[in-house]
Amino acid sequence: MEKRAMMNKRSAEESKTFPQSYEEEAAAASTEPSTCGQFLLFKEVRSVMYKQRVKRFPRLPRDR
Repeated sequence: MEKRAMMNKRSAEESKTFPQSYEEEAAAASTEPSTCGQFLLFKEVRSVMYKQRVKRFPRLPRDR
């Protein structure tokens, strides 16, 4: 949970994209044996983010 708070803070302060920040954090964490297996691939994280976004926003009608 603390990683999530740190990523939110970094995204608000820095002008880097989320994938760039995520890759930096994952690379830093992979050097420590206790945290090397805790980060998912960004592809998996992006999938989860899109699924959560779909739940929050209603779908547009098919016929406009």
